[in-house]
Amino acid sequence: MTERPAMLSASNAEPRPGFRKARMFLWQLVATLALAVLAVALRRGSPLSIACGAVFLSGSFLLQDLAFSAAFRRKRHPALAVGLLLLKLGAVLGLAALGLRSGLIEPLSFALGATTLLLAIVTETCYSERRSRPQGPRKREQTLVRHPRGAEDS
Repeated sequence: MTERPAMLSASNAEPRPGFRKARMFLWQLVATLALAVLAVALRRGSPLSIACGAVFLSGSFLLQDLAFSAAFRRKRHPALAVGLLLLKLGAVLGLAALGLRSGLIEPLSFALGATTLLLAIVTETCYSERRSRPQGPRKREQTLVRHPRGAEDS
C-alpha cells in the first residue's frame, strides 16, 4: 500500500476540529438560507420548518459530539455521555409529539431543513480536501519496472 506524502505547511495544515465544525455550520447556514429564500420565492413549503429542521439536526449533532467526547476523552464521564444521549432522545420524541402532530411544523420542509447538515458535512469535507492539495501542476513520476529475469538475460 502506498501512502501519499505528508504535505504540511501553514497554508494547508489541517485546522483544529472546532474551526472545522464552525465552517461546517457556516455551510449549513448558507444552505438553510438559500432553501428558505427559495421556499418564499416559490411559495412552497415553510421557511420556519426548514429553519427548525436545520437547527434541530445541528443541535442533535452537537449533543452527540459532546456525548462521544465525554465518553472517549482521557478523563471519561460515561454518566454524562449517557445523559446527553438521553437528552437527545427526549428532544427527538418531544419534537415528534409536539411539532409534527400539532401541525406547527411541515414534515417535508422540516426534512429538507434537516438535510442541510448532511449537505454541509459533504461540502466541508470536499472543500477541506481540495484546500489540502498542493498547488501548481502535478508532475507524474514515471518509474520503469524490470523483471528480474529480464535483467539477467541482457
